[in-house]
Amino acid sequence: EKASERVSYLKGKVSSSTTGLRKNQKTLSRLSERVGRKEENIMKLRNALRDSRTNLSELKSKSQTCFKDLRETKRELAKSGTILNKSNLKLSGYSKTVSGLRNKLTNSMSVIRKVQATKLEIVRILKNNKRVEK
Repeated sequence: EKASERVSYLKGKVSSSTTGLRKNQKTLSRLSERVGRKEENIMKLRNALRDSRTNLSELKSKSQTCFKDLRETKRELAKSGTILNKSNLKLSGYSKTVSGLRNKLTNSMSVIRKVQATKLEIVRILKNNKRVEK
């Protein structure tokens, strides 16, 4: 009987161990699925990181091109500024010339008026002289 009890006890232990083993296998299967999902997520993150590095490299290249263009634009702007300054100086010179010519024209007109007035005075005097002679 003791042997029978012992066998019965051992069968219970085996059954309990088998149930525990099944539970452990289910847990292991769930954990394996989780690990698989984590590995997929890690791969996605690696791909995203690679893409980000590629994008960053492209952005660096574009920014270098932009800075190069900006430097060229600054140079062209400086040249334009120099040309504009020269043009302003010439314009200022022309303006002074025109102003001087206006003054000379005004003076000439004044002289012409004086000459005309003198001419009229001479004509009047000559007419008066002719009347006096008669």
